[in-house]
Amino acid sequence: MRGMFAFCVKKREDLRIALDYLEDRITANEAVEQFNEQVKIGRRRGVPRITSVPYTKSEGHRVYELSVARRASDAHFIRLGPELERKIKDDHEFAGLSIKKLGKK
Repeated sequence: MRGMFAFCVKKREDLRIALDYLEDRITANEAVEQFNEQVKIGRRRGVPRITSVPYTKSEGHRVYELSVARRASDAHFIRLGPELERKIKDDHEFAGLSIKKLGKK
């Protein structure tokens, strides 16, 4: 029974740290720092980790969404319609235009 109580105390602390992060009360760096402290005092197994995520969960999600949007806007391509795609293929196959000339055209 005593072992079960110790297990519950350990997991309760882990759960508190995780909930604090998920509810935006602490940053990811602070959560990892608290988990590392649990490793140091022997309540958790493993090795201390190093992170560089100075955001709360929602801030990190916002940063991620902005980076995805930035990458999408940096894409340098256009979507071709089926008719234009067919014309380009015909110009290449039947007219013998090179890829370089097709690009200029």
